[in-house]
Amino acid sequence: MLFLVPGNAFGWLLPAGSLGAAVTLLIIMIAAGRGGFSPHRMLLAGMALSTAFTMLLMMLQASGDPRMAQVLTWISGSTYNATDAQVWRTGIVMVILLAITPLCRAG
Repeated sequence: MLFLVPGNAFGWLLPAGSLGAAVTLLIIMIAAGRGGFSPHRMLLAGMALSTAFTMLLMMLQASGDPRMAQVLTWISGSTYNATDAQVWRTGIVMVILLAITPLCRAG
C-alpha cells in the first residue's frame, strides 16, 4: 500500500493484508492441489512462495527507494512511529476480531 496509496495508507492496511493473505492461500492451494493435498506439498508450496516474496522484498530494498526505510521499520515490527490514533484503531479492530473469533468455530 505504501507504493499505491499516496499519504497515510493506514486505513488500507487491514483490507490489503487480508486480500494479500487470501491471494497467498489461493496460490498455495493451487500449487499444492495439483498432486493431492499432501502435507509435504503444502509445506513446499508455502516455502516456495515465501522465498519468492522475500526475493521481491530484497529487490525492492536494493532499489534505493527512500520509502523502503518505512517498509523495513514496518516488517521489523517496530511501533516507534505509531500515533495514538493508529494504536486506538488497531486496538479496536483487535477487540472486535477477538470477540467474533468464537463464532468462527466449526461445529
